[in-house]
Parts: sequence; structure tokens; C-alpha cells
Amino acid sequence: MKKEFNKYGQRLTDDEYQARVVDLAQDSYGKPGYERAEIGLMIDHRLGKDFPSPKREALVDAVLSARRAIPFLLAKDKLTSAFGKGTKKPVGAALERHMEKKCGKVLDKTDLAQFLGR
Repeated sequence: MKKEFNKYGQRLTDDEYQARVVDLAQDSYGKPGYERAEIGLMIDHRLGKDFPSPKREALVDAVLSARRAIPFLLAKDKLTSAFGKGTKKPVGAALERHMEKKCGKVLDKTDLAQFLGR
């Protein structure tokens, strides 16, 4: 079980996080700002409610950038497989490396591991 507090203050518990994500989805799924708010809740849950605003915005941008790359990474994997080139690593590994690369530009190693759930 994770600690409720860390260097960025109190974190949302698993139950609080799930409830807020459901409420957010019911109220504003698909509306402008939904993804940013959802990532903000993820930050509150994994890093803490007092995560600094400038870094928070940069981290939200990094996660959004990584999410936008998902279709490209999936297509690249399919093309690589179709032509029998490259290693047969799971697609999830490429997605994880990409997320780590993007978020690693904002977070130090300790915070990155915590954010990615390691």
C-alpha cells in the first residue's frame, strides 16, 4: 500500500481517485479540458495534491503528447510485424518507453518511478 503523504503533500486514495474519475467522466467526458483534468487527478493520486503548478502543466503536456503518439506506435508495430523486421517486443513496451521518455523530461527518477507505478 502506498503512503498517503509524500513530498508533494497528501495523495488521493485509490477510492477517492476512482470516485473522482467516474464523476469527471459523467460530467464532462469528451468536453474540452476533460483529458487535462483527468491527468490532473492522476497526478494528485500518484504524486500528491501539492505537485508544483509549472511542473504539473509540463507533466500534463508530456502525458498528452505521449497519448497522441499511441496510434503511430501501434501502426509502426503492425508494419514492423507485417514485414518481419525488428524485434518482437510487445507493443506495450514501446508505449511504456515512450511515456517514460516524455515524462522523464519533467520528473526526476524517483518521481518518474512513482508516477509510472514502479
